Amino acid sequence: MSSCHYEHGQEKVPVLLDSAVRLISGFGYLRSRQPLVPVLLRFLLEEAQEEDKVWSLSAPFPLWSLLNAGPKRIWHKFQIFTAMKKILVTGSKGLLGQKLTELILSSNRAQLIATSKGRNRYPAEEGYVYAEMDICDTPRMRDVIQRFSPDVIIHTAAVTNVDICEQDKDLCRIMNVEAVRSLSVICEENDIHLIHLSTDFVFDGELGPYSEDANYSPVSVYGESKAESERILFNSLCRWTIVRTILVYGITTDMSRSNIVLWAKSALEKGEQLNIVADQWRMPTLAEDLAEACLLAAEREALGIYHISGKDMMSVYELVQHVAEFWHLNSSLMKPVSSESLNQTAKRPKRTGFVLDKAIADLGYQPHSFREGLTILDAQIKKRDDRYS
Repeated sequence: MSSCHYEHGQEKVPVLLDSAVRLISGFGYLRSRQPLVPVLLRFLLEEAQEEDKVWSLSAPFPLWSLLNAGPKRIWHKFQIFTAMKKILVTGSKGLLGQKLTELILSSNRAQLIATSKGRNRYPAEEGYVYAEMDICDTPRMRDVIQRFSPDVIIHTAAVTNVDICEQDKDLCRIMNVEAVRSLSVICEENDIHLIHLSTDFVFDGELGPYSEDANYSPVSVYGESKAESERILFNSLCRWTIVRTILVYGITTDMSRSNIVLWAKSALEKGEQLNIVADQWRMPTLAEDLAEACLLAAEREALGIYHISGKDMMSVYELVQHVAEFWHLNSSLMKPVSSESLNQTAKRPKRTGFVLDKAIADLGYQPHSFREGLTILDAQIKKRDDRYS
């Protein structure tokens, strides 16, 4: 898409800043509708770029040229543009947060406010807003949320390392429970739809695969913290959706977030001997599938609990075998072991897995197979390697 400029001698000045001044000064009522201003500006800039217009510095505000070129088309597209939901994502630097950013920017299905602690890690800086926000700092969180007035919050931020939660129960409680309590109050006060990410670890793994109405039976501090966060929402008056998921895998732009697939691939490529549990079963979830499900829930305003995972049940040992087979790595480096032999700090459920019927029926959710997920992941890794080679 070509860029749009004013011409002024040999220099070209970007259209957006001058357009902003003209728009705000020309339409006084927008001064009281601040959230609409960036929406209009973004829309007009995209339309100007699409029309491939070049205006002189003394030319009138380009909106009129656009309208003369096709007012019905422009108005229809603007209606679609302004009808998009404004979605705030917590934990935008994590795997799911980055996949949500990628999905929303590439599909143009929503307006995005990405939030996390510290500076933004996502390479693209245009097409969305980034704001620093610590979910443990309730006043700051309230300020950011009220400033941007989102329609939906997708809450991905949490402590997900099961052993760390077992070792640091206070940290686990603050991030996984109390932050959700604060969010639910803010969402209730501001009529915001809260989509909360949860886990298969709210179950003990004795009766999997599980449907959404199965009873809680966590076996770890992490699982109990997520179960408690869900109970907070059950008792909340905000509009809420709980998206439970399982063993998410994928890559981020800077490869800073590891998961079992990337870990196994890297270790096998280095020739390391691996002890892999053979008595735990999961349905691994491609991060892109999870992001799509969250966006579908936001778009359809689907309330309640939804189970989102991949479609294939396998043991963790079988999962790593699939990784070795797909990338033609040496599977003889793998040794199947029992969960007990690993002496992990936190207990893990044996066989979880989800019944996906509700998500398929209500959301139109269509998960990839694990093989398809590895193929997508492989293409992303190759694309990244080509970029940095």
